[in-house]
Amino acid sequence: MDIDEFMLSYKRAWETSDEHLLASLFAPDGVYRNTPFAEQRGHAAIAAYWQRVKLQADIHLTFEVLART
Repeated sequence: MDIDEFMLSYKRAWETSDEHLLASLFAPDGVYRNTPFAEQRGHAAIAAYWQRVKLQADIHLTFEVLART
């Protein structure tokens, strides 16, 4: 998966509040850091944390890829 595909999926996960899509973007033991002081490790923990996103409405995410390597 390249950065464009990743970011489009990340955008879709945010805008649809899809915790399973978000978790699928990470390795099975991947880490999502919502702050420098907290982390969620693994698909189940990431998906559980993202349940909070369902409390938000009208999410619109924009992004610009600044570099590719």
